[in-house]
Order: sequence, then structure tokens, then C-alpha cells
Amino acid sequence: ILHGGLQKIHAGKTINQILWCKQHNHCGAAADDDCVNKNAERLYKTRFGLRLRACGEHPQAADSVGINVYRMRYAGVLISGFLGGVGGLAYVIPSVQTWNFEVGVAGTGFLALAVMIFGQWKPFNIFGAAMFFAVFKSLANIADSTFLAQLHWSSNIYNMMPFVASMVILAFTSKNSMAPKAEGIPYDKGSR
Repeated sequence: ILHGGLQKIHAGKTINQILWCKQHNHCGAAADDDCVNKNAERLYKTRFGLRLRACGEHPQAADSVGINVYRMRYAGVLISGFLGGVGGLAYVIPSVQTWNFEVGVAGTGFLALAVMIFGQWKPFNIFGAAMFFAVFKSLANIADSTFLAQLHWSSNIYNMMPFVASMVILAFTSKNSMAPKAEGIPYDKGSR
């Protein structure tokens, strides 16, 4: 999925140039934006994406037109498991020299759920919500070297900011959030 977008951005560069570019955050936003555009197009315009969405919204209707709901749901679980594994690589292959595994993932699973709910299961909204929470998450790392150091707050306050922001935002937006109607409901072919 991401490979095609990176080929276009990094055409003619060696692998060392690409790794340096990604490590120093050059071209990262363009690759991420391209990735979101391509995946949104796959989800909303292709046959597979439309069938996958139909199986999440109303599996009985999808089955009535001949779509194998079980196969599509397994495909959805495999894709989400793969993407979750890719996301987990951020903790296995860190960009820093030393890594402390005692800290764990530090609540990013909670933030991921908040991003999904706040983004209302739409790719562009999810991308925007992820960038919003990333700003708060990065504040904890750079607070000592910015104007925020003048406030003399503890770094724990900056570490709490993404979670406090997610609770405030979810309090206002979760009522209007529209998850797929059949999410979490096992499909029974006989219950029409």
C-alpha cells in the first residue's frame, strides 16, 4: 500500500538516501498524505473496498447480492492485523539509539481508539485526528526546549496532555460518532 507512494516520492534515490530522508522527517508528510489518499481511494472506489464496507454496514444485504461475507470479514481482520503489526514496529524498531522496554506502549492503544472514534471511521478524519494527538504527544518531548519551559510545569503534565485532550474531545464527539453498524456483531447467515 505504502510502497507505491514511496516509489513516486523517492524515485531515483538510493536506500541510504531514503532512510536518511525518513529519519530526518523529509518527505514524511508527503508520503503519509499520499498513503491516506490511496487507501481512501481503495476503500471508497474499488470493488474490494466497497464490498468490505458493505459487509461492515449491513452483512445480510451484502450476502443477498452474492458477496461472501465470511471471506470479506476475514480479509478485514487480516488487513487490520497487518496494519496493527506495522504500527507495532514503531516500538520494536525505534529511531532512537537506546530503548527502554519497561515503559511499554505508554497508553497509545487508548489514543488509537480515541483517534478512530474522533475520526468517525473515515480515513481523512482519522489522519487529522492522529495529527492532532501527535502534536500533543510531541509536546512532551520538546517542552523543555520551547517557550513552554517558562511555565515550569513538570514533564508529567505534558505527558498527560494527549489523554486529557482525548477525553475532552470524546466527551463532545462520541455521541455523533457513527461506527459501522455491524461492528462487533458476529454474522449469522440465517438471521435476516
